[in-house]
Amino acid sequence: MTTSEETDAPFVIPRMEDDELREFVDDFLSGRIYTLHHVPDGQDPAMVFMVLALGGLPQGLDPNDVGTVYEYIDKAGPRTVNGMPHFFSCRFMHKDDWSRAVTAIEAERERRQNIPLDPRG
Repeated sequence: MTTSEETDAPFVIPRMEDDELREFVDDFLSGRIYTLHHVPDGQDPAMVFMVLALGGLPQGLDPNDVGTVYEYIDKAGPRTVNGMPHFFSCRFMHKDDWSRAVTAIEAERERRQNIPLDPRG
């Protein structure tokens, strides 16, 4: 049995360790993750992350703490919606971790675009 104190407790988005964040950045740039930020402007994110449309937000979640919503592409349903995958599950990233991830994504994208190549071909 739960008490009212337990049900009113805020949902805290777990913070990512550096290794987890590195893995996220690699998976993001390698196309293994779909985020809220991939959803085109004007499209409803709840059509991608169905759990949001079905009231699946954790009770006590502070929306101001959410940096992004994401899921791994291999968790997508068998059909697409307007060319976008749809998921019946999702993960939340803390806004401070998302800020760190964006900085790392930009740096890693730049690094990948400038990989030195052997001029001899």
